[in-house]
Amino acid sequence: MRLAGRDNLTPSRALQQSSSDSPTDAIIRLEKLTGFYSQVEGDHQGFQDSSKKLRAFDRADHEGVFVVQPIKGTEAEAKRREIVQLQRKSEQILRDEDERLLKDDDMITGHNAELRAKIRALQNQQEGVRTQISFLTASHLESTAPSNADWHELAEIFPQINTDRLTQVATFHQRIRTNLAAQVQEEILRLQAVDQALTSQIRDLSHQLIKERSAARLPRTLLDQYSQIQVQIRDVDLALRQHERRSELAAQAEQAKEALSQTQAGVLPEIQSLINTRLEELAHALEEANPPKLTFNNYDSYTFNVPGDDGTGTAYTAMVMLDQAILSITELPFLIHDTPVWANISKPRQSRILCYLANMPKQSFFALDATGALSAEAQKVVAAHTVISLDADEESLFGYITSMPADERPTFGIPSHRLPRFRRKRQGKSGSDGQLEFSFDELD
Repeated sequence: MRLAGRDNLTPSRALQQSSSDSPTDAIIRLEKLTGFYSQVEGDHQGFQDSSKKLRAFDRADHEGVFVVQPIKGTEAEAKRREIVQLQRKSEQILRDEDERLLKDDDMITGHNAELRAKIRALQNQQEGVRTQISFLTASHLESTAPSNADWHELAEIFPQINTDRLTQVATFHQRIRTNLAAQVQEEILRLQAVDQALTSQIRDLSHQLIKERSAARLPRTLLDQYSQIQVQIRDVDLALRQHERRSELAAQAEQAKEALSQTQAGVLPEIQSLINTRLEELAHALEEANPPKLTFNNYDSYTFNVPGDDGTGTAYTAMVMLDQAILSITELPFLIHDTPVWANISKPRQSRILCYLANMPKQSFFALDATGALSAEAQKVVAAHTVISLDADEESLFGYITSMPADERPTFGIPSHRLPRFRRKRQGKSGSDGQLEFSFDELD
């Protein structure tokens, strides 16, 4: 239906039903009408679900739902470094406090001494792991092979040296380093994981030790400082996790979008060919110089125009033809066009369209003005198929004289019991089964 006020009267947006209707929704709706939707349904649902999750996350961010604001992608690495620095600062506070408390024999109990011993052992183990990481990292750096100039200079100093043999040895060593590079890198990653695990264990034991110490023995400033750092770590870590979640949702939406695009690439050309073939037939029947053309650019965009003719009348005629083409290849029962659709189409074109559609199997309901300007044949079609004729006074739907007081205004127009109503034809009567027709029978 194209009705005044529904914002679906723009030919270039002929598939969309309103200003808020996206090209994607319009294309999906057309696929449902033409029976192709089953081929894209799975990918379309996946695209909708992933897009909804991403929009919900962004809306929550915009409305300040999150405890901390998510960070931008460019800030992520800086925030990760900040967490490392804060953790080291926290560990240093605990380490310094350990040193202070170790000097106070009164603070040493059996259990606390055991905890401190475990922490110290883990710290020693961590130092050994970090030493191994440093050694492997240094050995992993590629060394530069001696150049020809180096060998030449060496031969001048030591003429008796066999430089060819030395070159072979150097090449052999370089191959060994290359083969071991992957293994060294793997060992570095393993040791880094061990280092992180040790850091976590040390932190957990240190927290336990702090809790078990007498709060009165610990300086208030130290407790405040430590607590503030822990809050900072929590906030930065939460922001990072929110950033990672947003990145994950965006990646899922992009993957779903790509999957839908690939599926649509195999479906839309078939629909495009089907509709454009019908448009060519209509253009020939209506004596139009150039047929309209519908082109799908992707799953989310399309163009509809008449190549070589951007006139307003041509554009609106093309829109009427598109609706008729879709009506003829789908299960839609009928279509409705309000007056604004026809207002921009010349009377000769209107006449040809009306005469052609009079013989179509499906019904089309039109609101027309100035029917007297139509061709004689078209006027006969209109006279034979008119459902209701509107004019001034007794041929208006409703009305009153605005210059008179409200309580004295006489109303006029077509009585309600004379307005048309829909009914469905029963089997065995004239017309196709299930066809809608107008009846002027009086209402009960």
